[in-house]
Amino acid sequence: MEYWTDTNIILRFLTGDHREHSAAAKRIMLEANEGKHTLRVHSVVLAECCYVLEGPYYGYDRTTIGTALMTLLNSKGIKPESPVLLHALDIYMTHNVDFEDAFLAAASHRDQVPIVSFNKKDFQKCGCNVQDPMKMV
Repeated sequence: MEYWTDTNIILRFLTGDHREHSAAAKRIMLEANEGKHTLRVHSVVLAECCYVLEGPYYGYDRTTIGTALMTLLNSKGIKPESPVLLHALDIYMTHNVDFEDAFLAAASHRDQVPIVSFNKKDFQKCGCNVQDPMKMV
């Protein structure tokens, strides 16, 4: 059986900060690893994980977050919504941009489609072709 995984399952698994919920999340992850079920991870859930984990409550750095989430996505029984997620996490860690921008950059690389944005600086440091909307006809 496949299940979409909510952010709170991943957060409880990674942080271990709630006795009952963390134990249940760990059990679910172990069962996925044993092939009892598959846990699908949506890009929106991954974005929320990054946002919450780097926020003031947890305060983790992007390398720690990205490494943990990459390990999770590469685990047996875990099915990322898209292969772009792994590339997005790499960009998120190495270029110091928000996950949402990293995801868009990874999709731009994959599809070879430029990005239109007022935020040229962050996308350019990710190696993207970025178009300035003020200069488009």
